[in-house]
Amino acid sequence: LEVESGAWRKLVDPYHVFLHPLGWLWFHAWIACGWRGPSIVPFQVLNALGGAACVALLFSIAAAETRSNRAAALIAAGCAVSGGLWLLSTEAEWVSVPLAVNLAVLAYLLRIGREDPWSTTRSIWRGVVIGCAALTYLTCALLLVVALFAVWERRASRSERLRTAMLVVAGFL
Repeated sequence: LEVESGAWRKLVDPYHVFLHPLGWLWFHAWIACGWRGPSIVPFQVLNALGGAACVALLFSIAAAETRSNRAAALIAAGCAVSGGLWLLSTEAEWVSVPLAVNLAVLAYLLRIGREDPWSTTRSIWRGVVIGCAALTYLTCALLLVVALFAVWERRASRSERLRTAMLVVAGFL
C-alpha cells in the first residue's frame, strides 16, 4: 500500500532505507511492462526471486566451506523447504530480498580468508558493502562484527589488524 500510494515520505523507513524505494522501482518496472493490477503479485514474484537467491547463495557458501557439492545441495535443499523461507518467499513480505543481500555479503566476507587480501582499498570497500546491506535491512549491520572477527583472525601485527579494522569501520560509516 505504501508503494502504491506514491507518497515518498511513506517510502522512507529508517530501518529499511533501500527496501521501499526498491519496491517502488520494481512495481513501476512492472507497470512500464504493461501490468495494471495491484502491487501484491509483483512483490510476491520479487520475494520468490529473493528466496531463490537465498537458496543459491546458501549452496555457494556451503560448497565453499565444506568443499562438497553433495553437502551443499543438502544444506540448500533444507533451506529451500524450511517453513520460514518458504513462507516469506511466497508472500509479499520484505524479508527474502534483504536476506539474499545479507547472504551475498556474508559469502563475500567468507572469501576473505581464502583468497582475498586486506589492502586499504579492499578494507574500506568491505565496510561500504556492509553499510549498503545495513541500509537494506538494519540487522545486516551485524555483518560488521563478522568482518571485524575476520580482521582479528589475520596473521598480522596488532597495529596492522587495528588499522584494517578502522578502515572497515570507516567504510561502513
